[in-house]
Amino acid sequence: MYKGTLMFKKKTRQTSESVNSISELDQQEQKDHNTTKLYPETVSIEIFKNIKQLCINLSQIALAPEGIFSSLQLVNALKSLDKSLIDTAKNYSREKDGYTHTLIITTNLADYIFIPVASLLKRKDLKDAELEYILSIIHFLLKYCWGSPGYLKKELSVQFLPLLTYLIAGSPVKNDNKPIVEKSGKTVNNGILALKELFIGISNQGSKFKDEFFSDSRNLPPLGHLITVLLEISLNSNELDVQLNSLDTLKILYSTFNDSEFLSYIFPGNVSIISRIINSRSTSKKIHYKVVVKCFEILTILTKTIFNDFELNTQLKNDKSEIENLNDLLLKAEKLTEDNDRESRDDDGSESHISNANEKLEVFIPEAQSNTQGINPRDTRWLEETVKNLRKAFKSILKVDIERKEIKSSLLEFCYSVLKYNFQTLLSLIPDIVNAIGQTIDLNLLTDDALPEDDENNNTIVNLVLLNVSEKHMKIFDLIVSRCFRSWLDDLSPSLLSSDAKMPIKLMNKLKTNWLNWFNQIIPIILKHIAKLVQLITNL
Repeated sequence: MYKGTLMFKKKTRQTSESVNSISELDQQEQKDHNTTKLYPETVSIEIFKNIKQLCINLSQIALAPEGIFSSLQLVNALKSLDKSLIDTAKNYSREKDGYTHTLIITTNLADYIFIPVASLLKRKDLKDAELEYILSIIHFLLKYCWGSPGYLKKELSVQFLPLLTYLIAGSPVKNDNKPIVEKSGKTVNNGILALKELFIGISNQGSKFKDEFFSDSRNLPPLGHLITVLLEISLNSNELDVQLNSLDTLKILYSTFNDSEFLSYIFPGNVSIISRIINSRSTSKKIHYKVVVKCFEILTILTKTIFNDFELNTQLKNDKSEIENLNDLLLKAEKLTEDNDRESRDDDGSESHISNANEKLEVFIPEAQSNTQGINPRDTRWLEETVKNLRKAFKSILKVDIERKEIKSSLLEFCYSVLKYNFQTLLSLIPDIVNAIGQTIDLNLLTDDALPEDDENNNTIVNLVLLNVSEKHMKIFDLIVSRCFRSWLDDLSPSLLSSDAKMPIKLMNKLKTNWLNWFNQIIPIILKHIAKLVQLITNL
């Protein structure tokens, strides 16, 4: 079924030794069962005793010529072993005596379990029900053995990447009229979970292992195929767990593989899919809010890595006048944004939009270094086109009703990241970021369904105000507040003028308890405006 048999040949030779090692451990345990051993070895002996017969049963079927045993017999054998492994994980990975016990088994036991699975993967045709349990067993081995620090071998990781993707979605060359993924939800989910543990395991081996894995040219094509598969699953799957796990795997991958050049190639496709996922909330297809949160988390990681001001050394240039202050910078960013919008609307090719070009702020990447192929993929032209598409997608996202507090929190986190890491590179996006923050931080949070005091959304706002202690970031926040404050007052006025006499007091109490303590630098301004409104009401 899968052409990459090198791993399985090696594993078969290795696991024949593993069987002997397990047997020796078993015999030693029988001689002196009271001896205290290291945790993985001790636990592995106990687990081996429980699953030994199940592995033998599966091996008899897997190693026999095809046709001797029925598919039902194979599925039942796989299911029994898989259930035993899942129960084992539940029994050993739990809270006990105030400690969290995490199951780790030895590579000897993992190899022993993998022998019949490796044999099955050589078959030309595996049914969906068989793959479901095979992938679940591989997931167990990656999570509780090979993914642990010091346990994962490079060749194993290199071959698992295309193998797991192939088992989920087949080869990269597909019929355009058919979906990429045709397996059942359970099978796909088990495969995604295995991939997730693979990337966690790669990260667990340390920076040297991780760098060698992602710099290996053999891994780049499978990574591209995997990303395409996970994006399609995220967009089209009707099962929440499958969607969340596929997005979470992408998030872990992008966090682990922080190669900004490679990520810049796949960025447009990611932005397009994320925009379609979030905007589908306004259609008949309902998308769970957790999916939207994951999308914003992925977008945050990608923009932070790809458009990093420090790495790109982005420069700002204005031919007519110097930039005197931050407010001037933001105004020029709006000018740049307006010109870009006007340019995108010009279908007749006219140059009217550059009549005041010398007043427009220019963002450029100076003398960017070429890669090993002598190509500079991220130059000023790339930046202009990519940011233009990002702005379109972001404006489309903001049209959706972002009503959940969890979504607001993730959107704020994205805005905070852009302000902190991508302010110059994504300068034309900053006005949209300001509008997004104004849309997110509003007085709707002060109704009876207001957020609790320690909510994550509030913590994000604290990050915006308190963690960015530099003068530049405080000025940015002051600008945001000044631009958003008018809409806050517009929302506040009807509530204070309500026929309910308790409403003004209730709102001001919530302002005091949930908001005023956070906005240290603008408390006097807020109090002054509220006092004016209260005085106005009194004089009516």
